[in-house]
Amino acid sequence: MTALRAALGHPVVATANAEELGQAEGIAIDPSSSRIVALHVGGSKGSARFVPWEQISSFGADAVMVNDAGAIRSTTGPFEQRVADGEGDVLAKRVLTDGGDELGTVDDVDFDPDDGRLQSLRIGNESIAADRLLGIGTYAVVVRAG
Repeated sequence: MTALRAALGHPVVATANAEELGQAEGIAIDPSSSRIVALHVGGSKGSARFVPWEQISSFGADAVMVNDAGAIRSTTGPFEQRVADGEGDVLAKRVLTDGGDELGTVDDVDFDPDDGRLQSLRIGNESIAADRLLGIGTYAVVVRAG
């Protein structure tokens, strides 16, 4: 299991030629499957850049390895677009239940570095199972009431 905060800022490197392509800046999440669909790569000016999760060959403690530089592309799909627009980040976002209760703010996200499956959302000392995730909005992350 990997914590998102610990992974942010790691270099993104192409295995084909060891070229550093940027840094891990964030993730695009599909709430319905509780999976990371793409890695947001920073380090260049202009439009947002992403690597689809299936193009990541390893997500290590020191770097994120992608198959080749061609794996990086511009924004596609609604989850990536929300991240590119600054609305899809989950860290520091309020957490509300579907019943309207506020649980706090997301301190971190734990995920499986092999397949991108979310494990949990950390809110203070509490851990909320990722299968409770219902949506990520501009204002809050919504989870099923426990």
